[in-house]
Amino acid sequence: MIKEIHSRKFEHRVAIMLNEYNQPIGPDKAIVNQFSSFLGTLARIPSLCRIDCTDWRLLKTKEKMWSYAQVNCLPFLSVLISVVKFNFPKNFFLVEKRIISDEGKKWVLTTINDSWQRYKTIIKQKFYKPYDNEKERLLNRPKDIPEEQFKRFIEMVGSKQYKLEEISEVVKSKKICTQPARQVLHAKRLMQIKNLP
Repeated sequence: MIKEIHSRKFEHRVAIMLNEYNQPIGPDKAIVNQFSSFLGTLARIPSLCRIDCTDWRLLKTKEKMWSYAQVNCLPFLSVLISVVKFNFPKNFFLVEKRIISDEGKKWVLTTINDSWQRYKTIIKQKFYKPYDNEKERLLNRPKDIPEEQFKRFIEMVGSKQYKLEEISEVVKSKKICTQPARQVLHAKRLMQIKNLP
């Protein structure tokens, strides 16, 4: 599907409209899904979204991603210049030859962040957990991720701090510490991790 999106000809590009919350709503669900998938590909570009970064807020490439999305989402270049004369809603993505208006920035970056988080989880499941040591993990690393970046990812995922944060996130998301027995179990798990070598 992504190849189809990237190879679309200029005259077949589609206008994407935003709702009052600056989220894409049309022209239809399929086009919005394709656009989201296109943004998801940005999350898998190692020079834009490093997998060895622990926190989205620490990524220094968000403005690069935003610029890339504005200028290079060519498959979604919405309307030809001659059509701009008509009264289209102000929330069309094309504004002065840019693909996405500034109102869509938050949604675009949130979509890339969500994809980045999912991608890191997949990398961890497929290329970290199945192997017992760093040597095996490096031998079986994904070829599209630079070796040095993957090494730092391995170190990050194996660190005590990362494991503590991971458990903390699970606790927050599932609210599993509401009963005293579960609080004790959670405290024991935290102590086990803190005592790791």
